[in-house]
Amino acid sequence: MSKNRRRMTALVMTVFALTLLLSVQVFAATVKLNKTKASVNVGKKIRLELTGAEAEKWTTSNKAVATVKNGVVTAKKAGTATIKAVTENKTVSCKVTVKNPAVLSKKKVSLGINQSVTLKVKKVTGKTVWRSKNSSVAYVNSEGKVTGLKAGSTYIIAAVYGKKLKCKVTVKKGAQMPDTSMMPPWNHSGEETPKAGNEYKNYNTPAVNYGQVTIAPRHLYYKNNSLYAECYVLNGMGRTISNVSVSDFQISGSTGKIAQAAFGVICGGASIPANGSVITTFRFPAGYARINASLSGALSWSNYCNSFN
Repeated sequence: MSKNRRRMTALVMTVFALTLLLSVQVFAATVKLNKTKASVNVGKKIRLELTGAEAEKWTTSNKAVATVKNGVVTAKKAGTATIKAVTENKTVSCKVTVKNPAVLSKKKVSLGINQSVTLKVKKVTGKTVWRSKNSSVAYVNSEGKVTGLKAGSTYIIAAVYGKKLKCKVTVKKGAQMPDTSMMPPWNHSGEETPKAGNEYKNYNTPAVNYGQVTIAPRHLYYKNNSLYAECYVLNGMGRTISNVSVSDFQISGSTGKIAQAAFGVICGGASIPANGSVITTFRFPAGYARINASLSGALSWSNYCNSFN
């Protein structure tokens, strides 16, 4: 091969290589996303569009903040994440900032005992987990309904998309349901004679008190180092209620206070029809009751702060 021909061949190969390299560079330069940065609220989605090539895969730098599938980005919680589209010759990215603007409808509320208010999460739609820092003062259900149980203050916490919101709840002391006195144990027809001094029976269903949820003992007895109180729960609210919650139940006799405890939701959350009643059993373990204290003589009780749906 002549010297000139070798030079010509080398020149052609060089031009070809430069053309190929330039083509690759031009191709890579045209691969891009429609956004290099984006902002989105939690629970929402945005679509990133890739032009100039097909993405071999999409990746996120922080799955807890944002996930991506085929270019669709889903915001999970507040923070930042880098979304990348990987092609054969180039990787392009978009910085995604996720915001959580959620706020509660109220920052503080004041309630009376047995009064309720419903809190709502605003500006964000999604699953919210509710809890009370002191459920003996105020109870909150899964829908954000807060009910005052006893005098004091606490915070209701709402967790949504990783953000915790709080509302201060102050419960003012209201009128306690009055004690209801009963006669000493009776021996009704067909009933077992009460044991002397440590068992009480009264199977007469009490009258429903309008505007109150009343708890009245039916059968008191000691067993396994506990005091058991089988009671009527009577609904005088004029409508069906459920999830009755008792924050304080006291029983007293001729020798003073016999038992006192909080029980939360009773009756298994069962519904009680208007002007109707159900029977449930409370167990006061040792430490909450004077075991084997006399149940003879006049008996009185009070149930404090019933909440219900």
